[in-house]
Amino acid sequence: MFAAAGAWLVSVILSRVSGDFISRVMGMLGRSADGAVRLEEIRAGSAAALAREDTQRILAVIAAQNGRQAGKMNWPIFWIIILVMLGAPALSIWSVTLYNILWWENGLWPQVARDGSGRLVGWLIADYPPSIKPWVQMSIEWLYDPMGAPTGIGAALIAGKLTSKR
Repeated sequence: MFAAAGAWLVSVILSRVSGDFISRVMGMLGRSADGAVRLEEIRAGSAAALAREDTQRILAVIAAQNGRQAGKMNWPIFWIIILVMLGAPALSIWSVTLYNILWWENGLWPQVARDGSGRLVGWLIADYPPSIKPWVQMSIEWLYDPMGAPTGIGAALIAGKLTSKR
């Protein structure tokens, strides 16, 4: 108990003496012109060191976050969740798409629509479910017409002018 109290007393005395000593040295440096320049160099160096430490800390946090993200992909449950969440919409989209490709009017196995009395009424295309129809439309527009209609027409006109023989 006396050793702990003595250690505490020594640490308090040393902190008081060293803190006072450092402030005296800094005060003496600030009095002369060369000392003021040196003091500014010390301040700039310490600011740069702190900025480097902050940068290193930020880079370490980013590396840890990237590692955590990459680590998720190593677990089979991650891929199971992805397949479960994306499997049903993908199956729905592809089943309707394959139906429209294979069984359309001029497809491999053409289908014709008949009304209630058995008369031919023409071919009808299958439609996507309403819940995923906007996503399918956006993906088709993105895939086949990324520039949009006005830009596509303008590009076609410019290409026609550039490739026409004079």
